[in-house]
Amino acid sequence: MENFEILLGEYRNYFLDPSGSNLKEFLHYSNKMLTKVLQMYTKRDVKVKISYVGERTAEISIHDKTDSSTIKKKIFDAAFEMPENGHSLDELVDTLGDLLQSEVCFNTKFLGQMHPHDSIPSFVAGITAKFLNGNTVAEEVSRVTTYLEKQAVGWLAEACGYNPDLTWLEDIKLEGKIKEVLDKMIELPSSSGNITCGGTTANFAALLVARNKAFMEDIYWRKEGVAEAGLTKKEDCVVFGSEYSHYSIEKLCGYAGIGSKKFIKVNTTDKKVDARDTRPGSLKQMMWQAAKEGKKVVGVVAVAGTTETGNIDDLEGIANLLDEFENEFEYRPHFHVDAAHGGGFVFHDLYSPKKNGLLKGINRADSITVDPHKMLYTHYNAGCILFKNKQDHYLLKQTADYLFKNDGSCNLGQFRVEGSMGLEGAIQTWASLFCLGKKGYQTILQHVLDLTEYLEGKIKATTCFEVLHKREMNILCFRYYNPEFSEEVNNEINKEAQKRMYDTGKAYISNENQLHTIAGEKKKIEVFRAIPMHPWTKREDIDFAFEEVNNAICSTLSDREKYFQRSIASIKNGGA
Repeated sequence: MENFEILLGEYRNYFLDPSGSNLKEFLHYSNKMLTKVLQMYTKRDVKVKISYVGERTAEISIHDKTDSSTIKKKIFDAAFEMPENGHSLDELVDTLGDLLQSEVCFNTKFLGQMHPHDSIPSFVAGITAKFLNGNTVAEEVSRVTTYLEKQAVGWLAEACGYNPDLTWLEDIKLEGKIKEVLDKMIELPSSSGNITCGGTTANFAALLVARNKAFMEDIYWRKEGVAEAGLTKKEDCVVFGSEYSHYSIEKLCGYAGIGSKKFIKVNTTDKKVDARDTRPGSLKQMMWQAAKEGKKVVGVVAVAGTTETGNIDDLEGIANLLDEFENEFEYRPHFHVDAAHGGGFVFHDLYSPKKNGLLKGINRADSITVDPHKMLYTHYNAGCILFKNKQDHYLLKQTADYLFKNDGSCNLGQFRVEGSMGLEGAIQTWASLFCLGKKGYQTILQHVLDLTEYLEGKIKATTCFEVLHKREMNILCFRYYNPEFSEEVNNEINKEAQKRMYDTGKAYISNENQLHTIAGEKKKIEVFRAIPMHPWTKREDIDFAFEEVNNAICSTLSDREKYFQRSIASIKNGGA
């Protein structure tokens, strides 16, 4: 434990402490980075100096107590119509600075969303990216960042169990043993991928590839497929995934021409797809039924870290099921894993597919979505799509003579959904991986897992709250529950309490209407969803946030005292 605390203290300092304990270091590296980039750009001897004076003047909170109506009125007063002649920079800074005083702060008491913040490596890299304002669509306008992106994508691919693409290093001059090793690695069948603006576009890229593969006789030769000709009415196709799949999958099936109604949600066991399940509504039963009915199974989308509860589908079992399907029906549907949240956990030994961890089988997927702007702690926007087979990635290839010249350049925009993209996603991802390294991520991830387990223990020690799922990552859903109340009343209490908690601005745990199994029946209920994320969050922050939940519940019940007196007594007598 002592060694872990030392490591945690070391890697925590790669993040700004919201209380300001390492603010001098944060400003030092911000100054240093901005100095370097301005010197490069202006070719002058530049010295940037940003500093702070004084101590903290108020308690840390999630947001101030300004309500939404007042915020809108302030914006209205600042400028109802677009200014005719504009304003000075001083006016801009003063006006915007004042308005943003009411914005949300993602600090140690913000426990409600997958929202990383305060990464110093990501921030200082982002300063550079924002200032340079390059475009990773083509190498000629991002001659360094193009290869930083290639390297970062390769690091993520390798961590997921893929062979990284190292062909971009073919022309560098090396000698001796290292050259021999690199040459052998370059010769291996390699993966591919790119940074995206988020998990939705990464999932979209995977579904487009799945579609193109499904309806092209020889997918690796330049023959006309559905990407060129479009889907016809004759092509009855389906995609399967969990009933807990991210909402983007259904809509993206529509965008891809497959049809949103053709995304079929299969039943789960304990919120996970169980590949061994053969009951009606299971993945196996529905896949086999669709194939026997003459429908083309375009793909299967598994989840590694559901948005609601952080649970992981049976990835290895699904891969085996696809082997079985291929043997029987003589084609293999595309296997995609949406690991937008869970992908960062490949750097933790408990999850690593290389160590038969909880993400075992992710290396057998044809494609993987990972969001660096979740558990890899980069700033927005940074998603990533990985393809196990580089040839699959080539199915997204586009041509534009004015941009993609046949001169050997590495033009990332030729193989992605997005066209123009700034440098931020690539540089911030690379900087975060470079700075924290595998051990840093292992340490920070273990910390947030420990906090989640601690919160679970507090909830289970009460008599009026219940945990609603098996904890597998740093997401925990729970609710206030009184068996003497109807589900409708319990839902009303949880929803209203969370609103009150948010309105105070002291701490944040989100509220969601989620699908859970209650008394053997699946139904939507109102829950609290906690996601410990910040490396500087401590147990006392968890205690404080849970106390705020209790206060909000008591406040809600007090307003209906004649109905809920027994519930108030239960909480005040040690139930919560």
